[in-house]
Amino acid sequence: LDLSGFSIQQISHSMLDLGNFLKVCWLHENSLTTLPEEISSWSLVSQLRLSNNALTGLPSSIGKLKHLSMLFVDHNRLRSLPEEICECKQLSVQVLDLAHNGIKEIPDEIGDISCLESLRLDQNAFHSLPTTIGQLKNLKELTL
Repeated sequence: LDLSGFSIQQISHSMLDLGNFLKVCWLHENSLTTLPEEISSWSLVSQLRLSNNALTGLPSSIGKLKHLSMLFVDHNRLRSLPEEICECKQLSVQVLDLAHNGIKEIPDEIGDISCLESLRLDQNAFHSLPTTIGQLKNLKELTL
């Protein structure tokens, strides 16, 4: 599903109802400021592209997306991440793009996402990064 560039301001109930079918969802270049907790109904989504919106946070339910392998939330207004994003450690998240936000802190549990291959953290407001990033054995790309 590619709904990029449509000035979407919120995710409708009809979009949430696609959860049993949706595998790839591109919602980049819209005007989203929040995501509903019900996003966890997108249980089959493997790629979620939310870049270039106005997101100020992510719902804790993001950690329940069992098949998520790529999450792009770069170029938003995030200041923090829910710890539940690291529940993806049991999943197969390979790409996590958090660049160009205002994130000040990354949860220590980030080191538990064992499948992570690409982690983009550039253009944020970090004072330090968790040492657990060193536990990411499959990490091939780290952008600071």
